[in-house]
Amino acid sequence: GASRNIVIRGGIWDGNNAGNPRGELFDSQSPTGTMLNFRNARNLVLQDMALRDAECYYIRLCEIDGFQIERLAFESAHIRPNQDGVHLAGFCRNGVIRHLTGTPGSPNDDFVALNADDCLTRLQNLDVVCGPIENVVIHDLFSKECHSFVRLLSVDSTSANIHISKLPGVCKAFAVNMDAARYC
Repeated sequence: GASRNIVIRGGIWDGNNAGNPRGELFDSQSPTGTMLNFRNARNLVLQDMALRDAECYYIRLCEIDGFQIERLAFESAHIRPNQDGVHLAGFCRNGVIRHLTGTPGSPNDDFVALNADDCLTRLQNLDVVCGPIENVVIHDLFSKECHSFVRLLSVDSTSANIHISKLPGVCKAFAVNMDAARYC
């Protein structure tokens, strides 16, 4: 069965990416570089946290029903590729992501990624599945220099009932990016 009613509030969470490098892109034996990983849970709450120096994704969710992620700050003294802020994989539904901030350069990829489909053989995607993402509210993401604010990525699985509002700040690539992923 699923884990239920997980609540984490407060704290400074440091991924120590300088001391915890991830492995090669397609090496299934290497650490993924994901800082906080949640899979198969119901009613997850993450609030009032400072997240620093993730090697890859700061937060990765897969198969989560009911989530509230709010008032988080992303910071990186050591910028890395593929540093998504909040990364949703398949079967994430009924959630709210709001009031997130990033220091300049953070996150260094998608602030919020909704990846219904993705390349599951890439190191950072080990331990996730493809599937629908639905009923998600994304509100108030602020960064002076992130790569993209929101990405909706799919090939076969659906992303439905996604509400995005208030994306102030500066992004290097896209405010909202909707595409299919390579290698899917």
